[in-house]
Amino acid sequence: VSEVYPIEELKTNSGDGVNALALDSNGSLWIGLLAQGPGKGLGRLEKGVFKSFVTPGFDGSKLAAFALTFDRDGSLWVGTLGNGLFRIHGNVVEHYGQAEGLSSDYVNDLFADREGILWVTTTKGLDSFRDPRVTTFSTSEGLGKEEAVGVLASKDGTVWVANSGSLDKIKNGSVTSIRSGHGLPGDQVSYMLEDRSGNLWMGIYDGLYVFRDGRFRRIAEPDHQPLGLILGMAEDVVGNIWAVCSGVSRKLIRIRDFQVREQFPTSQVPMGLISPDPHGGIWIGPRIRNGTLVLFRDDVQKEFPTGSAANLRTNHLIVEADGSVMASFDDGLVGLRQGKAQRMTTKNGLPCNAVYSFIADKRKNWWLLTECGIVELQDSELQRWWA
Repeated sequence: VSEVYPIEELKTNSGDGVNALALDSNGSLWIGLLAQGPGKGLGRLEKGVFKSFVTPGFDGSKLAAFALTFDRDGSLWVGTLGNGLFRIHGNVVEHYGQAEGLSSDYVNDLFADREGILWVTTTKGLDSFRDPRVTTFSTSEGLGKEEAVGVLASKDGTVWVANSGSLDKIKNGSVTSIRSGHGLPGDQVSYMLEDRSGNLWMGIYDGLYVFRDGRFRRIAEPDHQPLGLILGMAEDVVGNIWAVCSGVSRKLIRIRDFQVREQFPTSQVPMGLISPDPHGGIWIGPRIRNGTLVLFRDDVQKEFPTGSAANLRTNHLIVEADGSVMASFDDGLVGLRQGKAQRMTTKNGLPCNAVYSFIADKRKNWWLLTECGIVELQDSELQRWWA
């Protein structure tokens, strides 16, 4: 017994019939047509009727779809005549053409092998695709520029990118931007922080802003003088927002209830990276080159030598829930617990000494950005080092 599923828009295009079929894991049949236009191109059967696949950022009806296949991750690959190759996962669509390195924009066939490699034949050669361990976001994926200076992952899973001329937002693999002159109140996003209430704090050009519900609210400056470029921020245990400012004069400010309450000039407090202490106050990793960490609490500062070379500044700083401090320098990773410092270098496990930044993931594995690459360190190994 056979059934016929006519495609209405092909009745006047008898020379351009069905070129490719692919069945997804849900049993939906995807269809590739050479004919382009409404009701044509790339689509699928929905209740026996062909419908073009169209999303807010992608129009499959405009493609001459010549080859289809699914990979083992459930992504649909679409080879076209003239528009290169597309990968579709849900409503996220990625494009690979000659500009991205494909040998030709005219694709003849697709094959996914058992190792997960996709092979593509084009009119000019044979290409292979495999998922790298690192996903890259650049202007090709929608970033405003390739000049990112900071990244923030907010609680709702959105990744925010502080960029030159734009605030970029990555969610579900898609990139959108708020551009300077089109909603962004300045031409440089310098630093970002999400507080416990879900407010996003943004240093933009010479001011500090709170971004919520799509709107920017500028924090009023004392004496109507711009705060300057925001170089760092932290929220302490009682809800104060601390910010390092580099304006006419460099200073540390404390904000409470969206108002600047105190200002501390460099003559009183060293400038540098800041991180909140679980018992109150903040830790400072000075930018001045002395290899010392500073605890600033109740307007009093206390210095803790780290053993790093005197000519090195702090690259990154994290304070854990138990009050232990971790800081990185060009000559290794430093831990400070109960006033005692210890070091991790090539002598006890690191593949290279210079550690630029580090972070723990949800599984409590530590990731270190070093001069020789990205290093993963299990927390159990870190605890052995502490012991």
